[in-house]
Formats: sequence, C-alpha cells, structure tokens
Amino acid sequence: MKILRRLPLVGVDSDAALVEARRLIDRKIEHPARRSFLTRSLTMGGLSLLTGCSIS
Repeated sequence: MKILRRLPLVGVDSDAALVEARRLIDRKIEHPARRSFLTRSLTMGGLSLLTGCSIS
C-alpha cells in the first residue's frame, strides 16, 4: 500500500489564508443566535398533537 504525501503549496502564505478564511466565515455567521431562535420551539402542529386539540 502506497502512502501519499501532500505536497506543500508553493507561494501560499498559510497564516494569511487562515485569516482570510476566518473573515469570510465570520461574515456569513453574524448572528447565529438569531438564526436558531425558534429551531427548538414547538410548532403549531406539534402543540396541537400534544394537547389533543384541533386547529380550525
């Protein structure tokens, strides 16, 4: 079985690449708490299923 080695990238500053990647990720996820605000709450269908009432 042959073990493959990853060749180093010539001319790429790894620290600068990591800083740029972090900046791009931070821009996409500005307010993760706002996005996940209602993800754990009950839906109307789930609430009616638990209480046994019908939504009309």
